[in-house]
Amino acid sequence: MNLVRLLIVLLILLGVFLLFVRVVVPYARRATRGAGGTTVVPGTVVPGAETSGLPLTSGHGYDRADVEALLDRVYGLADTPSGRVEALAMVRSARFHMARRGGYQPVFVDDVVDRLADALANDRELPPRPDQR
Repeated sequence: MNLVRLLIVLLILLGVFLLFVRVVVPYARRATRGAGGTTVVPGTVVPGAETSGLPLTSGHGYDRADVEALLDRVYGLADTPSGRVEALAMVRSARFHMARRGGYQPVFVDDVVDRLADALANDRELPPRPDQR
């Protein structure tokens, strides 16, 4: 009987531990990082290989065609109020494929997309396009 009680207590402790590791720790990390925290993505920036102002990676990165298509569309739509609404929806729902080699560094693309969303949502001037600084 004592063995059964011991197993029940161990199972409860295991459940509490798993709950802590899977829920509490990630929540605490997000809370301490803050809203503007950057995401660290493995890979190195290839120096001097910038074609559009966004750094390229030697490992996995965002597909360049996807990023360029989004930027072309957003900057093309931002001239009219209805276009800004559509551009904001596109920016907020943007998803990029991952390229195995030579893609854009996700951290930098995410920063550009966040700045675009902020400018569109608050009816401010768009930041300069990365290739037109």
